[in-house]
Amino acid sequence: MGEERFPFDTPSPWEQDVDKKLKWCEALESTGPENVRLILGQIPTGARSSISVGMSMAKGYAEQWLAWHDRRKADRESAFRSKQIFWTRWAAIVASLIALGAVLNWMWNNF
Repeated sequence: MGEERFPFDTPSPWEQDVDKKLKWCEALESTGPENVRLILGQIPTGARSSISVGMSMAKGYAEQWLAWHDRRKADRESAFRSKQIFWTRWAAIVASLIALGAVLNWMWNNF
Protein backbone atom coordinates (compact mmCIF):
# COMPACT_ATOMS: atom_id res chain seq x y z
CA MET A 1 0.00 0.00 0.00
CA GLY A 2 2.93 2.33 0.30
CA GLU A 3 5.10 3.85 2.95
CA GLU A 4 3.67 4.52 6.40
CA ARG A 5 5.55 7.80 6.73
CA PHE A 6 6.35 10.59 4.34
CA PRO A 7 9.80 9.99 2.82
CA PHE A 8 11.31 13.25 4.08
CA ASP A 9 14.82 11.77 4.00
CA THR A 10 14.84 11.36 0.21
CA PRO A 11 16.38 14.09 -1.99
CA SER A 12 14.06 17.02 -2.55
CA PRO A 13 14.30 20.11 -4.75
CA TRP A 14 12.85 22.18 -1.88
CA GLU A 15 15.43 21.52 0.82
CA GLN A 16 18.52 19.35 1.32
CA ASP A 17 18.76 19.43 5.12
CA VAL A 18 17.07 16.26 6.43
CA ASP A 19 16.57 17.70 9.92
CA LYS A 20 14.77 20.71 8.50
CA LYS A 21 12.58 18.49 6.31
CA LEU A 22 11.76 16.36 9.37
CA LYS A 23 10.63 19.48 11.23
CA TRP A 24 8.54 20.53 8.23
CA CYS A 25 6.99 17.08 8.09
CA GLU A 26 6.17 17.18 11.81
CA ALA A 27 4.58 20.62 11.41
CA LEU A 28 2.51 19.37 8.46
CA GLU A 29 1.44 16.23 10.35
CA SER A 30 0.35 18.25 13.38
CA THR A 31 -1.63 20.61 11.13
CA GLY A 32 -3.33 17.78 9.21
CA PRO A 33 -3.98 17.23 5.51
CA GLU A 34 -7.29 19.08 5.29
CA ASN A 35 -5.94 22.19 7.02
CA VAL A 36 -2.81 22.13 4.86
CA ARG A 37 -5.06 21.87 1.80
CA LEU A 38 -6.95 24.98 2.95
CA ILE A 39 -3.73 26.91 3.56
CA LEU A 40 -2.34 25.96 0.15
CA GLY A 41 -5.61 26.96 -1.51
CA GLN A 42 -5.35 30.46 -0.08
CA ILE A 43 -1.82 31.09 -1.41
CA PRO A 44 -1.72 31.65 -5.20
CA THR A 45 2.10 31.76 -5.40
CA GLY A 46 4.48 29.26 -6.98
CA ALA A 47 5.96 26.10 -5.52
CA ARG A 48 9.26 27.77 -4.56
CA SER A 49 7.56 30.41 -2.43
CA SER A 50 7.59 30.25 1.35
CA ILE A 51 4.44 29.53 3.34
CA SER A 52 3.70 29.23 7.03
CA VAL A 53 2.27 25.95 8.24
CA GLY A 54 3.35 25.85 11.85
CA MET A 55 6.69 27.17 10.59
CA SER A 56 8.05 28.68 7.41
CA MET A 57 8.59 26.12 4.64
CA ALA A 58 8.61 25.76 0.87
CA LYS A 59 5.13 25.59 -0.61
CA GLY A 60 6.27 22.85 -2.99
CA TYR A 61 7.27 20.64 -0.06
CA ALA A 62 3.83 21.05 1.50
CA GLU A 63 2.22 20.25 -1.87
CA GLN A 64 4.41 17.15 -2.21
CA TRP A 65 3.47 16.04 1.33
CA LEU A 66 -0.24 16.59 0.62
CA ALA A 67 -0.04 14.64 -2.66
CA TRP A 68 1.57 11.76 -0.73
CA HIS A 69 -1.28 11.83 1.79
CA ASP A 70 -3.84 11.87 -1.03
CA ARG A 71 -2.22 8.83 -2.69
CA ARG A 72 -2.26 6.92 0.61
CA LYS A 73 -5.92 7.81 1.14
CA ALA A 74 -6.80 6.66 -2.39
CA ASP A 75 -4.92 3.39 -1.80
CA ARG A 76 -6.80 2.76 1.46
CA GLU A 77 -10.15 3.50 -0.19
CA SER A 78 -9.34 1.22 -3.11
CA ALA A 79 -8.43 -1.64 -0.77
CA PHE A 80 -11.62 -1.05 1.22
CA ARG A 81 -13.78 -1.07 -1.92
CA SER A 82 -12.16 -4.29 -3.12
CA LYS A 83 -12.91 -5.99 0.19
CA GLN A 84 -16.43 -4.60 0.19
CA ILE A 85 -17.10 -5.95 -3.32
CA PHE A 86 -15.64 -9.36 -2.39
CA TRP A 87 -17.81 -9.76 0.71
CA THR A 88 -20.92 -8.45 -1.07
CA ARG A 89 -20.45 -11.04 -3.83
CA TRP A 90 -19.84 -13.75 -1.24
CA ALA A 91 -23.06 -12.81 0.61
CA ALA A 92 -25.02 -12.79 -2.66
CA ILE A 93 -23.75 -16.27 -3.56
CA VAL A 94 -24.61 -17.62 -0.11
CA ALA A 95 -28.07 -16.04 -0.22
CA SER A 96 -28.66 -17.51 -3.68
CA LEU A 97 -27.63 -20.98 -2.50
CA ILE A 98 -29.95 -20.72 0.50
CA ALA A 99 -32.82 -19.62 -1.75
CA LEU A 100 -32.10 -22.48 -4.16
CA GLY A 101 -32.08 -24.92 -1.25
CA ALA A 102 -35.41 -23.56 -0.02
CA VAL A 103 -36.98 -23.93 -3.50
CA LEU A 104 -35.64 -27.46 -3.90
CA ASN A 105 -36.90 -28.38 -0.43
CA TRP A 106 -40.34 -26.94 -1.22
CA MET A 107 -40.45 -28.83 -4.53
CA TRP A 108 -39.36 -32.10 -2.86
CA ASN A 109 -42.05 -31.83 -0.22
CA ASN A 110 -44.91 -30.71 -2.51
CA PHE A 111 -44.48 -32.89 -5.58
